Amino acid sequence: MIKWGRVYVFFILTGAFLIPLQGNSGLVSVKEFLQLDKCGEVTNSVYLKRFVCAGHSISFINSANFIGIDNQVIYTSAPVYCTKEDCFIPYHVAENLRALLQGKKITILKNQKKTTLLKYEVSPFFNFYPREEFIRKVAAHSGIILIDPGHGGEDSGAISPSGLKEKDLVLDIALRLQRKLQSKGFKTLLTRTKDIYVPLEERSRISMQATPDLFLSIHANYASNSEARGVEIYYAGFFASDVQAERVAEIENTGKKINPQVMRIVADLILWRQLELSLRYAKIFHYFFSRYSKTPSRGARKGPFWILLSAGAPSILLEVGFLSNRKEEKLLRSKEYKEELVDVIMMAIVNSLQLKETWKNGFLR
Repeated sequence: MIKWGRVYVFFILTGAFLIPLQGNSGLVSVKEFLQLDKCGEVTNSVYLKRFVCAGHSISFINSANFIGIDNQVIYTSAPVYCTKEDCFIPYHVAENLRALLQGKKITILKNQKKTTLLKYEVSPFFNFYPREEFIRKVAAHSGIILIDPGHGGEDSGAISPSGLKEKDLVLDIALRLQRKLQSKGFKTLLTRTKDIYVPLEERSRISMQATPDLFLSIHANYASNSEARGVEIYYAGFFASDVQAERVAEIENTGKKINPQVMRIVADLILWRQLELSLRYAKIFHYFFSRYSKTPSRGARKGPFWILLSAGAPSILLEVGFLSNRKEEKLLRSKEYKEELVDVIMMAIVNSLQLKETWKNGFLR
């Protein structure tokens, strides 16, 4: 804190951006300002704190640029900063939260394309969806996003009962995602742009050479139970977190055997920190898919995926749905749904890369 006459200027480092905050626009303690110590604390860790107060569930994620209120995501002008004892958020957001907990009516501005604008009774929260300016700032400070459409060529992947091939679906989604990200200023690269077979080793080589900020492998699921549905998010680990993760890893590894000792040597080369970032990215992906996807998120799972362990970068494997489920297959054939799916993926990517910036500048403890 710098004292300058009677003016106190707080400098908050948000990602790679230094933002001066004056007067009542600085960060404030949520426990003191909102008196949350009088509420029920459901989760308490440096990474996540969740309170239930006045009938509302409020979540704070360390270094995220949003907070959760009930089942909604509210964006903030600066990242949330948490310690073991407390979290700190921008004053204007805390002011709205306090009004909400006092029983006052708060109108939250949704995406302008989908919701009629309403008059605020107190100063507004930021939009559910990242503001254009924010997205472009994150894009300007981000490296390459490497998108990996699974399978291809003679490897069709899963095939739905009506003939929709996984290799075609995930390439379509990957190309849509690339166009969306590039329109916002992100640098992107694909492991394949057409229907060709790319071996796992070549995908790994491309990633090692590109040194991306995020490696995202896109796939579609299949199960013997035709009722199974939902999005699954996987991150790298030497052992599977459950039977389902082990099953999917065996399918996607296409014959690759994972030797834990060898992969631990690989992990030393790519740094444990990248594995930790992958876990955090997976949780962010789950957070957004559980709230914005028409199909449920089945959670963030760990698995010994060869491509994730050998990518040399923070990496996620995304199963966008079950081709064995007729209703989900119908959604995945829809251009409108695929665009909605790409929007959710982009939201998760933007927040993940913002988290990487705050990690880089020492916010995660």
